[in-house]
Amino acid sequence: MKTLNTPTKFRQRKRGAFTLIEILIVIGILTMLLALTSPIIGMVGDSQNRARAKSDISMITTALEAFKARFSIYPLCNAAEDEMTAAKNLYKCLDGKLYPKAENGVISFVAAPKGMRPFIDRSKMNVCSQADRYNRDLDFDSLDDIFIADPWMEPYLYFYDTNNVVGEKGTWRNPGFLLMSKGADTKAAAVGDMYSSGIMPDEDTYRTAPENVDNVVLGFDD
Repeated sequence: MKTLNTPTKFRQRKRGAFTLIEILIVIGILTMLLALTSPIIGMVGDSQNRARAKSDISMITTALEAFKARFSIYPLCNAAEDEMTAAKNLYKCLDGKLYPKAENGVISFVAAPKGMRPFIDRSKMNVCSQADRYNRDLDFDSLDDIFIADPWMEPYLYFYDTNNVVGEKGTWRNPGFLLMSKGADTKAAAVGDMYSSGIMPDEDTYRTAPENVDNVVLGFDD
């Protein structure tokens, strides 16, 4: 009887590690993809931040109108003097911690009695402490440096307008306020006396300054 020989098993060749050239090619491809997608991601982020700033400004404006409806006056603070102080006082007014009090013909803003209802829902806003803008575990009752931040972690600029003369472009309200974000570059350039008078130039004139191109301004962007 003839015996058949068992065929010899072929050993599989083990592939060696990636060569340096292959690794460099992969890195090059990934770098190219990252370079192509980064501007798109940046544009999407900027668009989302601007939309958020517009939404915030709309909510703050609604809160300011509610404040005025109750006290017949807007908060008397002005970022032209000190933007952070104005931002903190604005937050206190809208959170029900400051209110106007008239005495001897002079209006001042004093601590509100406990339990005063806030005019804005802070859970919908980016509320920060000046000491640590990224801390979200805030003690709202004890901290005195809280403000409403825009998507770029800067305070919204609030300018109270006491001007009673309506110019060619008018004022936002008469008297009234301006409200804006400095945008991604966190810069803003004054145009004439708009920050003290409340009278805005036309949008083309305002946007001429490169610092103002990315600003989000009540009236121009709503």
